[in-house]
Amino acid sequence: MKIQVYTLLSNDRLDDALVLFSSLKKNTNVDINVIPFDFLNEQSLNLVEAFDCRLVTPDPFWDEVGEKIFGNHLYRPGVLAKKYFRKLNALTDSRDAPFVFLDANTLIVDDLNSLFFQMNKDEIVFGSRAMKGRNFNCWGKSLLNKINPDMKDGFNAGFWGAVSPPFGNGSSYSILIDQGQKVRDMLTLSPEQSVLSFLVAINSVKPKLICDVLPGYSNLVSVENIDNSLLEVSNERNVRFADKRALALKWTGRGIVLPEDHPAEILKRYYKEKGQLVFNEKNFAK
Repeated sequence: MKIQVYTLLSNDRLDDALVLFSSLKKNTNVDINVIPFDFLNEQSLNLVEAFDCRLVTPDPFWDEVGEKIFGNHLYRPGVLAKKYFRKLNALTDSRDAPFVFLDANTLIVDDLNSLFFQMNKDEIVFGSRAMKGRNFNCWGKSLLNKINPDMKDGFNAGFWGAVSPPFGNGSSYSILIDQGQKVRDMLTLSPEQSVLSFLVAINSVKPKLICDVLPGYSNLVSVENIDNSLLEVSNERNVRFADKRALALKWTGRGIVLPEDHPAEILKRYYKEKGQLVFNEKNFAK
């Protein structure tokens, strides 16, 4: 069964999505599923079509969860926190297939199948842990770690997946609606990743990092936060970080501009050029 890759697409992240789709097509055999962050314009829809992606119809349930827990709170200027809950469509849309959610500003440099061959059904894999204070307040962290000691500060939601829906039939989702304010009282800044980490804790799922599942591999490499001397790019599918093989790289999206000769930027340009060729072949102007 093919791995189902999910990403969240908005009209202002098309360059990022082009790089992601291009790297997926080059390095792994997966189905790409696109969740619209909001209304997608013609250019966005053309990109979805060019890479044979499936456009997901968002489940109103996750919109309701976001509304119930975060209301009209702004996560970024002009962007409502509740919109990010559309990432969690990957949980319900994937049904029984192995799946991974990737933020649009991710670049895949190895075969994702190798990750899922090594996983058990009671596990969920993440690219990285969350920074202290991003997901839980002190009380929430203490309570959730009593339930699941592997939680610590929770996880980031830019890279996560499982061999099948990790929370069984989803019966635990009802607490997000029925006890939304009580859930919110445990959480801090990050909307969807704090709730995803909460679900991991209360379901006693075993959280893993990439390096736990694939020894010899690094976790998700956030390229703006590293010493670039530790990043070695031999070719588009042979990338190492700190003497470990890389599976995926990520740009944080905070507007940090890297030098053109930074190895990650060279790699990004390569995949963007390859992706543009795929897009151009469709000749949408005809």
